Amino acid sequence: MGEQHRERDIAFHAATAADYDATITRDYGIYHRGWVHPILDRLAREFPGGAVLDVGCGTGVLTLALAERGFEVVAVDHSPEMLAIARRKAAEAGLSPRIRFEEGDVTRLRFADDSFAGATAQGVLHHLADPAASLDEIKRVVRPGGFVFVSEPCLEQTPPSKATEAALRIARPVKRRVRPSKRDAVPETVEKPLSGPDLLADMKRLGLAHEAEYAVHIPHLYRVLPDTVRLPLIKALSRPWRYKRGDLVFVSARTHAD
Repeated sequence: MGEQHRERDIAFHAATAADYDATITRDYGIYHRGWVHPILDRLAREFPGGAVLDVGCGTGVLTLALAERGFEVVAVDHSPEMLAIARRKAAEAGLSPRIRFEEGDVTRLRFADDSFAGATAQGVLHHLADPAASLDEIKRVVRPGGFVFVSEPCLEQTPPSKATEAALRIARPVKRRVRPSKRDAVPETVEKPLSGPDLLADMKRLGLAHEAEYAVHIPHLYRVLPDTVRLPLIKALSRPWRYKRGDLVFVSARTHAD
């Protein structure tokens, strides 16, 4: 089952890699600036120049952000199409000397215990058949006193996103479904949002001291609002729920220092 799950995910990303940055990265980019980058800035001060493993690096969004902050990055993904885009972006940004990209299985990391100062996994665990076991692997390769950063979409929707979803269902006109040709059909994704409390419970089980912050996500809001408006709006909408529940969760954790 695990191997079949993995092959389906590889097929999905092979079909969607070319448009990934124009769609998914564009939709979620506001969270990099508002939530992720401040965390990375803090980690860069604590672990200057450290070796970091970026698990499930995709098109390299987080990989490049880590390298820009002085980290030496090993970036692993099982999609050759996504890795090709990430390598191109790293070269264009002049960051290739700080990054080593590898095609590999993020559920069975080839690295020895305690190999890295830290590890990151942004939007990858919810693609995996056994997210908890993969989190075990991520923690295994981080040295004592190192860091783990995870961000994921959550099952527990916030009232703002629920209300928006309901309004869109009412407002969206009914369209005749057109069956795509077999050639043009995109494979079905295997991704499933995670339970925020379950993810934090796994962090606790692994002995990871962690801080978590939740955020509201309203899909495709960038199509109607500029980012200068969207970021403060999302921050304001997220404030009542930031430590309780959310559509997205950002977790910064530390391994136990020996």
